[in-house]
Amino acid sequence: MITPLLNKHQLAQILDKPVTYVEENCASRRWPFTFVGREYRFTEDQAQRIIASLAVEPQKPAPAHAPRSARARKSAPTSAGSSTSAVPQGNPSRSRFYRPAGAT
Repeated sequence: MITPLLNKHQLAQILDKPVTYVEENCASRRWPFTFVGREYRFTEDQAQRIIASLAVEPQKPAPAHAPRSARARKSAPTSAGSSTSAVPQGNPSRSRFYRPAGAT
């Protein structure tokens, strides 16, 4: 038995979207369709696959994190005999703008 085909206007009405939305998705080959003459046509199965592809599943909730104050803080490693550098830590490409105090 031959089932009737939906045209782009009928599919747009089912999806509650503008016809241009249907045309763009078909032209970019994101959606299955049947090309009859110069018109996009859709079988019932194709329409169901399009609707299924638009379904959004709920996401699982993100795991709870410890409060910021309870997290371990990273500290810079220090050794007893090392001296601190006059050049600040950070982005090395910006070190050309650093001038130590007293330098001219």
